[in-house]
Amino acid sequence: SVGVSGASDQVVTVMGEHFARSAELVCRFGLNETVRAMYESSSQVTCLAPPRGAGTVSVAVSNNGGADAFTGQLLYQYSSAGSGWTLTPSKGPLTGGTAVTFRGSSDLVYPGQSLVCVFGTSARGGQVNHQGDVVCISPAVSMVGAVSVTVQTTESREVMGLVSLEFEYYAATRVIGVFPSAGSPAGGSVVSVRGEFFEADGLQCRFGIETVSGEGVMMLSSSLVACIAPAQLTDNRVVAVEISINDGSDFTSDGRQYAFEPEATVTALRPSQGLGGDEGSLVTVLGENFEPSATLSCRFGLNEITGAQYMSSTMLSCRAPARTAGTVAVSVSNNGEDFSISTMRFTYTMSQTAWVIAPSLGPAKGGTLVTVTGVDASEVSLDEVLVCVFGEERSPARHGESGEYMCTTPVTDVASSVSVTLARSNSGLSLGGEREFEYVTTPSVAEVWPVRGSIAGGTMVSVTGSGFREAGLRCRFGGEEV
Repeated sequence: SVGVSGASDQVVTVMGEHFARSAELVCRFGLNETVRAMYESSSQVTCLAPPRGAGTVSVAVSNNGGADAFTGQLLYQYSSAGSGWTLTPSKGPLTGGTAVTFRGSSDLVYPGQSLVCVFGTSARGGQVNHQGDVVCISPAVSMVGAVSVTVQTTESREVMGLVSLEFEYYAATRVIGVFPSAGSPAGGSVVSVRGEFFEADGLQCRFGIETVSGEGVMMLSSSLVACIAPAQLTDNRVVAVEISINDGSDFTSDGRQYAFEPEATVTALRPSQGLGGDEGSLVTVLGENFEPSATLSCRFGLNEITGAQYMSSTMLSCRAPARTAGTVAVSVSNNGEDFSISTMRFTYTMSQTAWVIAPSLGPAKGGTLVTVTGVDASEVSLDEVLVCVFGEERSPARHGESGEYMCTTPVTDVASSVSVTLARSNSGLSLGGEREFEYVTTPSVAEVWPVRGSIAGGTMVSVTGSGFREAGLRCRFGGEEV
């Protein structure tokens, strides 16, 4: 009983009695606009309402073209074109399940009314909510593309004022991965989301229950989206990152995770200086909230980033890149993207001291006697006490007769490489850069074969065990080394 003003081809179903199947069967709208009617049954005909302006007119039926008076008149309302309907969202995945809201003139429907939504050729029941909007769930389809949509009455299938509305089905969006997969609880991290079938129109990201839209999300390609992570607002430290391309009506459900982690802080560097021009000097960084991630890294200055080796939540090591003499700030990142606000300074010196250590590896149980040679005597007074610093542990240096210094390696819990510096005991300042000492697992002999041989020697003996390595390899038979 309601149509849209100015629209053509709006089908109106008229119900009554004594309708005749004749070529003169007609409907009349208002006083003088007569249109042909289509016979459906003796109690039902359909006709196309002629275009008119907004207003209400009477509708009547005649079996003989109006020769006899029209009787049983009903009222038909032309609502203004401005009260035509819109649908939100206007697209959804071909898997269906999108809650589509049809919004238009409230005088066309009433709350609680049951209607039928027709998507192409598929009909689904709809309901009118308390705001006068019609809500329907989109059906699943087999192909992407646009379909026409109408809302009809349940009983007569009368179209409810919808003119040329379309709903677009798209291929189901999918999230494959996120990088970085962790960031600060304060938010602000730029997160790259990889996936399939992304579109710029209606693009949103969701971190747990927090939605990011507008300037906080950018489509880079159909398979890559950049999202700015929101601040952590709930107790959930780990959340799923999902994507929507229809303004948040439908999100993916792939469950790729993003973790809010406390920001790393830097409190000290050991050593805090190195030789300018040296490549790969090992620096131990002390701080808090370090994470054992593949993206753990150090940054020297503004843009020189190196990978870091996790040692504990308060200690890591990284190699300083080669630079000319000067001082730079060192910061740490758990995700390779967001670096700590707190920094410590690392100084590249111009010292020409070129001392070396031998051996450069030994067992983690400590006790290896390391000899330091090549120290510039002009840099050390005769009565000055020096120490060798292995990572964080200090070991007294004994001065030899030939100008060398000898230190004993301390015990360590983990077999790994540590930096070695030769420093003044009273001030802690190092003498020209650093070297590296590698702690290795203590070799263990399990078996030898054969267990006997000629006293003349020359027997090839196989030794099995663990912790063997090619560099510096020796065998000892009693007091004899080979």
